[in-house]
Amino acid sequence: MHPVTVKRIRRWFHRHLTRLLGRPTKGRGSGGGKRKKRKKRAPTALGQFGARVGRHTGIYGGGQAGSLLLGLVTLAVLTRFLDPAAFGQYALYYVFTGLLSVLYTLGWVRGSLLWVFGGGGDDDDDDDVDGDSSDGKVASAEDKRRALGSAVVFVALIAALGSLVVAALAGPIAELLTGAGEGRLALLAGAGGAATAVWTLAGAVPRRERRPQTFVVVSLARPVLVLAATVPLVAVEPTVDSAVLGLAIGAAAAALIALVAVRRSFTFALGANDVRNIARLGMRYAPLIVSLWVIANGGVFFLGQYASASDAGFFRVATGVAAVASLPVTAFITAWGPLRREPIYGAVEAERGRMAAAGLLATYFALGAIGILLGLAIGADLLVRIAPGAYADAAPLIPIIGLGFLLRGWFRVLRRSAKFPQRWLWYVWLCVAAGVVFVVACILLIPPLGTYGAALAVVAAFLAASIVMSLRSQLGREPIPFAYGRILGGVVIAAGCYAVAKALGGDGVLAALVDVAALVAYPLLLAATGIVPRAHIAPLRSFAAAALPSRSPSANGRVKLDGLDGSQRAMLELLVRHRRPPQDVAPLIGVSRTELESRFVAALRHVGGIGAASAADAGTGAYLLSSAPVAARDQLWRRLSAQGADALEVDALSLTLQRLRRAPDRAWP
Repeated sequence: MHPVTVKRIRRWFHRHLTRLLGRPTKGRGSGGGKRKKRKKRAPTALGQFGARVGRHTGIYGGGQAGSLLLGLVTLAVLTRFLDPAAFGQYALYYVFTGLLSVLYTLGWVRGSLLWVFGGGGDDDDDDDVDGDSSDGKVASAEDKRRALGSAVVFVALIAALGSLVVAALAGPIAELLTGAGEGRLALLAGAGGAATAVWTLAGAVPRRERRPQTFVVVSLARPVLVLAATVPLVAVEPTVDSAVLGLAIGAAAAALIALVAVRRSFTFALGANDVRNIARLGMRYAPLIVSLWVIANGGVFFLGQYASASDAGFFRVATGVAAVASLPVTAFITAWGPLRREPIYGAVEAERGRMAAAGLLATYFALGAIGILLGLAIGADLLVRIAPGAYADAAPLIPIIGLGFLLRGWFRVLRRSAKFPQRWLWYVWLCVAAGVVFVVACILLIPPLGTYGAALAVVAAFLAASIVMSLRSQLGREPIPFAYGRILGGVVIAAGCYAVAKALGGDGVLAALVDVAALVAYPLLLAATGIVPRAHIAPLRSFAAAALPSRSPSANGRVKLDGLDGSQRAMLELLVRHRRPPQDVAPLIGVSRTELESRFVAALRHVGGIGAASAADAGTGAYLLSSAPVAARDQLWRRLSAQGADALEVDALSLTLQRLRRAPDRAWP
């Protein structure tokens, strides 16, 4: 090779590698000596939003990672005590428990959230419903508690009635599931389903109240308690009966903990008006919820019918391991949903444009999903070792099932990003159509292909739904501006990394090193080739850094109130430190509530060094100090935005208020 060409290649790699490592390069204008000190750029709205999404993704992801880890531990324990056939029977009863919880909650949980909190439920992980509606009518705190109590009692009554039906039909149900009339197992699974229904409703409340830490604790309660109850039982008596009994006990204990965690959010009641509206709002979600549940869990059932219990066991193991793919996907979507209603996302849309922002997020979701699939494909043989060697045949299923998880996430991203009339109806009926595709594919593919047929059925269902949703979106008036070239480039790079890993891989430590190198090479090559532009690296770093656990430095820092007069300090202490409502503080200060809210924002501006006073300060103060339900506060923000309030300023004021509220008493002078 010509020396000049070699020199150019060396310079190219040096320039891009140092850029990735965050080191400055000596170039033109640097003088070959001391580098110029660059002026620190103000963070963009996109960068701030990326950090916010990263922080919330880290919180939710931590909880989901704990849940996944506990599920894998349970999987490892049970597969060591139960052979594939016995574990397959347990998997069928586990699916039956989930089916009952879905039937008992059906649309009632979503209807309850709509009626109590207002707005849609698109930030719920399980059903992924649209957030365009705003049907909630409950406003006061006492009405909210009564309505939520009615929802809890309503779901509990439905679960109790369902349990009576299961008890009456326990024998035939067990015969249908496993071919053996073990009615007691169906009865135990029915009790677990009833408890899971109550846990599902109570566990959804902290999320809607935007209490992510409590949400994580409640979410982890069920897998922790199921594991704690199951392990000693199967250790003493390694049978399907012991495993199903542990499932029922753990689910019941988790339901109790969830109710205790949200005890201040409801009072037991059964209001006819509440129940009527919960049912009215919830029934429209039923087809959606049932369809998504069938796709997620139906593979085990159809394998039990058209293949064998052992095949169902293999598939359940592969699904449990492949759930690693859904962890970052679900965490990101869970975090993205609520934050779209906050001022910071309005700032991103103002900075980039609504559809451009949606297209950018969707593009990076796709690149991340490709990397996750690469990891599953390379690491399948290692991941399957969670289970004993008898389950090694599940390894090839892992990347296929993982692809199904990722396609479901992509379908959700498309629904959130797209903008066209009747998007909600399209989404619901596409979910129903996907369910039909899944069932037909299972019936056609499982007899000849076995477990591969069940895995491919999930892929076919969400692939078909995603294609139709994409076509409807892109043929509309406001198509999503995907970066198709970047996505295709990501596919090519991932395929190349996989091919190199398989070509150079062998056994032992060398193979592991090659696999790790291939995974690390994927993001490096994305940046080196320009698929990830240089301007996007900083926001992505902010996202990744924020997702890691850290302690907020402001929690122990001194509150800087220099320059405020005595009345302003007293006002902040009453409103922030002592959490007194504005209507009580205004008479003490001797001003109207509107004037108090304006003065409050002025004080926050001073503390945070945020802009100058504006005509929207009174409305901003009402928004920041509002103790109304989350949906009502979101409505206040939408009104402020329509009146021309600066989204970045409102977001900065909100962060300043949070910092003041987190400060301990000793931090106040």
